[in-house]
Amino acid sequence: MFHDLLYPNGLLYILIKLTVLALAVLLWFMVVSAPAV
Repeated sequence: MFHDLLYPNGLLYILIKLTVLALAVLLWFMVVSAPAV
């Protein structure tokens, strides 16, 4: 992940990766907690 800093837009790529990961985790929690609601 740190190797992305070598690229001009490395910080942007990391931000996008973290955003996608956060959305994936949020979606996973929604799916897992859905039956309990």
